[in-house]
Amino acid sequence: MAGFEKVLAESLLEAGVAAESVITTGSSDRTLPGYFRATKRWDLLVASGSRVLAAIELKSISSSFGNNLNNRAEEAIGSTTDFATAFREGTLGNVHRPWIGYVLVMVAKGGTGGSLHPVRVDSPHIEPRAEFVDASYIDRGEQLCRALVQERLCDAAWLLVTSAEHGPDGEFSEPASDLDGRTFVRLLSGHVRALLG
Repeated sequence: MAGFEKVLAESLLEAGVAAESVITTGSSDRTLPGYFRATKRWDLLVASGSRVLAAIELKSISSSFGNNLNNRAEEAIGSTTDFATAFREGTLGNVHRPWIGYVLVMVAKGGTGGSLHPVRVDSPHIEPRAEFVDASYIDRGEQLCRALVQERLCDAAWLLVTSAEHGPDGEFSEPASDLDGRTFVRLLSGHVRALLG
């Protein structure tokens, strides 16, 4: 995920954000207090002094798509809910709500393979939501990212699909135009610039 972190950090620097405000995995200063838990270490933070401007989570899935996608969903919902509650309760000390972003990279060996095929939904007691019926794992990843934004748990999400063979060469796809990198970077940079004045 280091490459995606680098892209985001460089886009912030190009937007005029000071280098010392962009805190990446090379720093131990990425930890923020939570509400339901004591602290959470984010993958990328943007901070100016004691003001948190943005927090971004970067996740990938490269095997066991069913289990790992469920785990990613639980992590994302938990982290963003914890962050939003900590802000609401004044834990973060901010007047303006920090921007929250979520990046999900789905990587499969031998192309996207089984991750593109419909997956059976096992829910014997109650029918699942219609969008999960006959959905592939890629579709489910898209639904997760879109729901995080629609439910205002995060401000933007970026979904990329690639393969272990071609990803290192820069080959990827963005299956949803509303969950693409260009939009993600534009929204992130615009929010941070507005708060920095």
